[in-house]
Amino acid sequence: MSTKVASDSSRLAALRNRVDALDKRIVRLLGLRQRLVAAMPPFKRRLHEPRREADILRLAEQEARRSGLDRAFVRDVYRALLGASRSFLKRRDRLISRHIVRGVDFLSGEVAGGQQIDRRADREEHGQNQEASHRPQRVPGEARQEQG
Repeated sequence: MSTKVASDSSRLAALRNRVDALDKRIVRLLGLRQRLVAAMPPFKRRLHEPRREADILRLAEQEARRSGLDRAFVRDVYRALLGASRSFLKRRDRLISRHIVRGVDFLSGEVAGGQQIDRRADREEHGQNQEASHRPQRVPGEARQEQG
């Protein structure tokens, strides 16, 4: 009896090792997919495109049928994947929108029209110290100059 248990245990360990190796490949492929999704233009008109998602689900189900997989399983996985991709794009767009304010792209340091924005009015409007508003403004991405 103990040999059967040992045999089952070693078989289980071998199967788990194969699943773990496959999971690593899946994660690498998901990373590639996420990079491709990230390459899509920011603020794409519609993050949820039902026709495109229906096509993706249809193709995944066809591949599942050809591969002998349970189509419901593949459909569930792809629905989760599509939802995760939409969430990723929303987070990315929110991050970008927080960094693009009044013509300044704080991620790249670019200022629309090559002009500096005078922030004194913003500070005065929010009741911040007048003295602080006269400090020189540093554009994001600009190197600080050493005072000598």
